[in-house]
Amino acid sequence: MKAAILSPEEIEDLIQRGAKAALTSFLTSHPDFKKQPTKVQEQDSLLTTKELQEELKVSRVTINAWMRSGEIRFKRIGRRVYFSRAQVMEMNSAKGGRKHGQ
Repeated sequence: MKAAILSPEEIEDLIQRGAKAALTSFLTSHPDFKKQPTKVQEQDSLLTTKELQEELKVSRVTINAWMRSGEIRFKRIGRRVYFSRAQVMEMNSAKGGRKHGQ
């Protein structure tokens, strides 16, 4: 039997294709993953700092100040920071539906 030598890129490609095929097979056969996300699920999604900046039209400095003052709650996952979309929507409605900074 002859041994095959693969480059790191070829190994990575094989792993990615295998993982994608396995996930696709699982997700198409599992009934819970066939459902479309509900409004509640969409509202409970997390925003990155960049997405929050774009959503509220504010600077990173403003977001950092809100985090320090406790005006906005956030979650750390590893070194990354995330914000609840539901809380952002709640903040906007409390401010009369206006974007912050307006």
